[in-house]
Amino acid sequence: MAPEKADLPAGAEVAAGNLADTASLAGVFDGVTAAHLIAFGGDGFAPLANGAEIVAMAREAGVRRVTVLRGDVEKGCLERAVESGDLEWTYLSPVEFTSNTLEWAETVRSEGAEVPGRDVRFVELSRDAMVTQWHREGYSDEDIAFFLMMRTDPPEAGYTVLPTVEKVTGGPARSFARWVRENAAAFGG
Repeated sequence: MAPEKADLPAGAEVAAGNLADTASLAGVFDGVTAAHLIAFGGDGFAPLANGAEIVAMAREAGVRRVTVLRGDVEKGCLERAVESGDLEWTYLSPVEFTSNTLEWAETVRSEGAEVPGRDVRFVELSRDAMVTQWHREGYSDEDIAFFLMMRTDPPEAGYTVLPTVEKVTGGPARSFARWVRENAAAFGG
């Protein structure tokens, strides 16, 4: 996301950087005591290769706590670097984000979908048709292999509902139906 498009509260400072390019992060941790990191970057969803450098830069600037959004079942170099130091850390390992269904929005608008007051047809594409579409959209073979694995043989975490949101926030997680109602305009509702 472009920093100028970030929808942050008043007073928040925005800094641009690419986690896959350590040099681009110069100064972003200055004055920061807690940071949110993402364990993948660059092109696609490949694990970062420079985790130790990111953690060293953050610690040197005064960061003491981090959350890490994980993108893989296995720990990458960022997670190993975080664990090997003295940072307080929490991993976030969501399997899917509700907002990822926005990729369906154009199809729902043009072909129909259940948006409040309207039915939506679900047509499952064949494996070959899906792979062809992903290639057309520019995804790498590695990304496509990951997408197929998550759709055909996901890890247990991919289909196990946990009470984490309620435990952390004290309130129930937002349901998918509620999210759809709140975002109906994106789907033509």
